[in-house]
Amino acid sequence: MGERVDVLAYDEPASLSPEDRKRRRMVSLATAVVATVLLAVGLVRGRLLLAAIGAAVAVAVSALLFGFDAELETTYRTVEAGRGSEIVRAHEVEARKRSQLRTALVVVLAGGVTAYGIFRGSLLLSIVAGGSVAGLGVFLGGDPHLPRVVEADVDRDRARSMFDLEQDADRDGPRDDRLGER
Repeated sequence: MGERVDVLAYDEPASLSPEDRKRRRMVSLATAVVATVLLAVGLVRGRLLLAAIGAAVAVAVSALLFGFDAELETTYRTVEAGRGSEIVRAHEVEARKRSQLRTALVVVLAGGVTAYGIFRGSLLLSIVAGGSVAGLGVFLGGDPHLPRVVEADVDRDRARSMFDLEQDADRDGPRDDRLGER
């Protein structure tokens, strides 16, 4: 009887060609420049609320038109038996932390834009701008791609025959020993 392993499945974006990576970087950079210019012009002209709405629309349009929804491909990796659920839990904790941080940042930004608008005396526009920022934060939140255990405590040779293994995480790649310390 061979070594026992857990098989983890990772849904990852399909590998991108260098041209696609370059295109993504250019679109991201252009979107950031447009949003920054809109906010700067709005700040200079005293129309920050309209600029915040414009920046939110620019980012949303960029995400809709150039969303680059790459197909996901599943890769399978093995870890020693019993560690699969630990690794999945560690990824879930990290995803939850990132989500909480993103939510807090969106709340602070939306509240700041709304408070600034109320301070400037434009209640309706401040509510629209704050709602735009909050909506954009929710819209761009994204789903984390968390690994899942597809086979637990299976023989390594059987796992190789059942799945197209990308790598044996505990043999071929560096181990992240921090995952077991939680």
